[in-house]
Amino acid sequence: MTSSLAPRRVFVLFVAIALAIGFLPVLPRAADAAAGDLFISEYVEGSAQNKALELYNPSSNPVNLAASGYSIFISSNGGTSTTSFALTGSVAANDVYVFAQATADPAILAQADQTTTSTSFWNGNDFVGLIKSGVLVDGIGQQNFNPGTEWGTGDVSTADNTLQRKASVLVGDANPNDVFDPSVEWNGFPSNTFTGLGTHTIAGGPQPVVADCGPAISILSGSSATANVSASDADGIVTDLSITSITPSDPGTITRTSQAPATAVGGTATAQISVGATTPGGTYDVTVTATTSVGDPGSCHLGVTVLEVLTIGAVQGQTTDTENGVADRSPYAAASGNSNGQTVAVRGIVTERIRLPTSSGGQNYAFFLQSAADATDGDATTSDGIYVFSGSFTTLRRDGGGSYFPTVGDQVVLRGPVAEFFNLTQLSNPFLVSVEATGLDVNTAVAVTEATPPDELADANRYWERHEAMRFSLEAGAAVTAPRN
Repeated sequence: MTSSLAPRRVFVLFVAIALAIGFLPVLPRAADAAAGDLFISEYVEGSAQNKALELYNPSSNPVNLAASGYSIFISSNGGTSTTSFALTGSVAANDVYVFAQATADPAILAQADQTTTSTSFWNGNDFVGLIKSGVLVDGIGQQNFNPGTEWGTGDVSTADNTLQRKASVLVGDANPNDVFDPSVEWNGFPSNTFTGLGTHTIAGGPQPVVADCGPAISILSGSSATANVSASDADGIVTDLSITSITPSDPGTITRTSQAPATAVGGTATAQISVGATTPGGTYDVTVTATTSVGDPGSCHLGVTVLEVLTIGAVQGQTTDTENGVADRSPYAAASGNSNGQTVAVRGIVTERIRLPTSSGGQNYAFFLQSAADATDGDATTSDGIYVFSGSFTTLRRDGGGSYFPTVGDQVVLRGPVAEFFNLTQLSNPFLVSVEATGLDVNTAVAVTEATPPDELADANRYWERHEAMRFSLEAGAAVTAPRN
């Protein structure tokens, strides 16, 4: 993380969560926030779980968060329920600290010092406060008041926007009951703006190096990609942009392939980071450090994900002659039950879409995916089809934003968790990685098997498991009869 007045450091912090349900009493507050208290310097309320708070330490001393009793609390919908998050670790003098939801956008997580899997986060009409030893020292919104949708208007509002504290603000707003107008102390930016997260500047302080690694990279195994990174320093000249670490390990195929230093004070240095086609599958955090002619360096993080695309047969797994076809499970599913297992990427052709009425009168949606006839695993004991469940959503989320409506005849790559839902192998609410072809004839592009199940029940169970979610053909006039199992 970087800030205006001190060395940039990355803190490893852990979250403790306390949930309280009920009306929130009016919190004690300081008459005025003390000059050395932390305050909220950035507020992110984006799409899905893109939620984050950046806290700034304006003092000349490090702050032990737990010892000082710092926590974040949320008063939802005018105080009908509350959620609290205790903060731990320490924040260096004049540095920042980012708290975020654990499934937020990679650009947020690259800056996060502390995350939580809790989904009890704020929306635009919720009061968000910063507490120190039981006393409010800063807040966004008005406690125990529901504005309807948001405080403010346009980009300078608390719903679906990013707010950054103005440089002229040196202390927090310790009065939770005054009318809240975000335009007084905040600058507003459109939804899912994360470029300022991880750094804050206050009036009168030296300017930090601002490094920008851009959006995360997500590619398929065997592909290559490049990312453009940049950095500038209002007080100096950025002379170098280099990769200083890659975690969890350096594969030797993620490199800086070019750079152009800044030529003047305040100028912009640029560099290109390349991900080679032989990069092993996995997720990498690439730290890029910007060296300046004066002061401390700055850094940013580039997320790189290389997806190894599996055959559907590999995800389904073998059903051997000694196994019970009904109870056979994917090797990527949880060991038991209906919960999600490992996340995988698969390639296949959409062969059929279905709609499923629910007991409450709603609708669920799903479709079937099958490997192309020339791209199966060639193993007769594995199924080349899989069921894809999207719940009440008719579309899938796309990697990088947007949505995808499953269309019969599309060849796609999907990424999602594997589950055995009552003995049916499925991908649960996956993301679309890419559409590789459209308009394919599913009667010729995938194998269509004539249904010839064995008469013996155990053999028939194995037969159906080996063809789960695949296309079948029946002779004209054929009938299907079976007892209910």
